Amino acid sequence: MMQGDYENALLQLRKSLEIVLRVHGQKHPDVAHSCHNIGTVYDKQHTKKEALEQFQKILEIQMRVYGQDHPSVADSKLGMGQVYAGRNGMDLARELFLECQRIHSKVYGPGHNETAKAANAAQRASQCAEESA
Repeated sequence: MMQGDYENALLQLRKSLEIVLRVHGQKHPDVAHSCHNIGTVYDKQHTKKEALEQFQKILEIQMRVYGQDHPSVADSKLGMGQVYAGRNGMDLARELFLECQRIHSKVYGPGHNETAKAANAAQRASQCAEESA
């Protein structure tokens, strides 16, 4: 995707977020979904600070709506961990991946694919952190 496509996508996503906010207010899961889409575009643009700000908003909404041990919260932590990993923040990424693994294990069980995915991400982050130390 070309840079202009990202800018257009951000413009459209921000318009969508404005509508969702007007309809639902700030504490609705649809707001989190809109913020996720914006954060993903920022991450693809390598605008990590803005991506992390969006993922933090998502996490706050989801924790308020669903509680700490919901799969959506785990998925947001996984997304934040991926952004941190892309910024060479492997230690923080590892912590987020481990928290995601804990939630998925509690909800789905230790043998579930989502649990394994988070565990593998945590292991990769640990290896990268060790290699760069």
